[in-house]
Amino acid sequence: MEKQTARGRIEVGSHERIVYDQRAEGPDPVELHITERFVGDIEGPGTVRFLQAARKDGSASLCGIELVEGTCRPHRRIPASR
Repeated sequence: MEKQTARGRIEVGSHERIVYDQRAEGPDPVELHITERFVGDIEGPGTVRFLQAARKDGSASLCGIELVEGTCRPHRRIPASR
């Protein structure tokens, strides 16, 4: 499968940060809820949920999942060479 690139931008609509516990030591467990809008080769709204371990020094580790309900602009398909 040939690699393709989409171009555009993401507009953040809302951002909610929920801190479950502020700990004296170690990272704080945080959940982030984000709504976005994709504009460009991908068009449509997106919703993201991240789980984050926020450290006292401002760094963080996170994992998440995003649901995008939109359309992709058609690209010219290049036939595979034989």
